Amino acid sequence: MTDPRLPVPASGAGTASAAASARTLAVASFVLGVCGARVLPLLGSIAAVVPGHLARRRLADLGGGEGGGFAVTGLWLGYTVVVAAVALLVLPLARAVLMGVTD
Repeated sequence: MTDPRLPVPASGAGTASAAASARTLAVASFVLGVCGARVLPLLGSIAAVVPGHLARRRLADLGGGEGGGFAVTGLWLGYTVVVAAVALLVLPLARAVLMGVTD
């Protein structure tokens, strides 16, 4: 589904650039996901999710195309690291509250 606020391109004009844009977003999601898993755990992972969703939406609007695998991998890496980071932060706090904090 296309955004009604955007102008409709004339018969096929702009689809190549839209596909290139979607592939660029997909690769950006993948690279940020890898960086999030290795270098910048939370920041890179959150940053990987945004272009991953944008790329998947643009690819779906175009009827598919190259780059879907990169987008899915970037999303998977991003969400996995975010969930792991939240668990590593929340579980010790929950344990301290449930078990009682002792000095």
